[in-house]
Amino acid sequence: MLENKLEELKQLGNYAIRVIFGENIGADDLNVSLNKRNIKITAIPIGYLGGVIILWHGNLKLLKNYSFKTIPTIINNPPEPKEYKEYGYYIYGITENVNDYITKIKAIYN
Repeated sequence: MLENKLEELKQLGNYAIRVIFGENIGADDLNVSLNKRNIKITAIPIGYLGGVIILWHGNLKLLKNYSFKTIPTIINNPPEPKEYKEYGYYIYGITENVNDYITKIKAIYN
């Protein structure tokens, strides 16, 4: 399932996809069930070469039914951890590039 969602993200025009799975450093999430462990997925949209980064924060249970064909919430660049503490889909980077990317995906998804 995870590989299918990562492929979906890739097919939407993203590269350099990175997955962070787990709570923090070490094995401090062993008491958290597999489907409830935190996942952070970052990716760079093609054409923005690091000027835009998208971030999804959730868990496997939420990811299973999540569609990346949505408009991410803009957060600061660089983001403060408190900005993406809640589960969600976020975007950050150079302001002009972020705005350009949002405009493009709004035209595609709406």
